[in-house]
Amino acid sequence: MPKGGGKRKKTRTHVRDDAVPQGAVSYSAEFKERQQAADAVPRSIVARVSKVAPGVATLVKDVRKMMGPYTAVNLKERAYNRMKDFASIANPMGVSHLLMMSQTNNNIVMRIVKTNTGPTIHFRVNKYSIAKDIKALQRRPQEHAAAFSSPPLVVLNNFGSAETGEGMQHVRLMRIMLQNM
Repeated sequence: MPKGGGKRKKTRTHVRDDAVPQGAVSYSAEFKERQQAADAVPRSIVARVSKVAPGVATLVKDVRKMMGPYTAVNLKERAYNRMKDFASIANPMGVSHLLMMSQTNNNIVMRIVKTNTGPTIHFRVNKYSIAKDIKALQRRPQEHAAAFSSPPLVVLNNFGSAETGEGMQHVRLMRIMLQNM
């Protein structure tokens, strides 16, 4: 609280580049290298785009957790959020992929979008299991905190290996998209 109605004066806690003495080591080059390496890591947002059933909302939370440390885990969604709302904030935040879940009367749709000018692929989700159900089936369920600290490993062995015809171009696109996430 300011005393006597005066304005509070903030003290500067950062060091400017011109304030570094001549003999001192500047860490700005090392910081820039780390920042460029961090920017190269693909980041994603997993969200539901429309009103969905409670089971699908739980599925969205499980997918967020699975997508690892480079995904917004505590994303606040509203019922009126649309895909363009998430696409507009993706570029300033450095997000490279959007995973959007929506639900119609007949099915559940998952869209994977490469931000900026990338392609969008659509999937119809036929069946799914949430983590709570899997844990209920296990005799001794274990979950370690370090299990989700590294990005997921995607194995696409023989996924789209017969890419000879034009009909297989969509499979090739899916393989490339899933590898780059």
